[in-house]
Amino acid sequence: MTNPGLRDSDIKYLRALYMSPDPVVTSSEVAKDAGVSQQAAYSKLNDLEERGLVMSKKSGSRSRVWWLTTEGRQAYAESEL
Repeated sequence: MTNPGLRDSDIKYLRALYMSPDPVVTSSEVAKDAGVSQQAAYSKLNDLEERGLVMSKKSGSRSRVWWLTTEGRQAYAESEL
């Protein structure tokens, strides 16, 4: 059963976070894994954060790191069923 709030375009971004060996990732890392620009990844990650699927934290003066929430991890897992 897929999450009704999950869009097809969200899956590649959630996958990048889900598959990362690190507990947090940067938007540049997500962009590389998702095959999009850093700006596109940052914009999508902001959207996913507003929807409660990821969280972020400022890390340094110009950096932000992202991670999946429990809801995001569950939504991605359900999308793979």
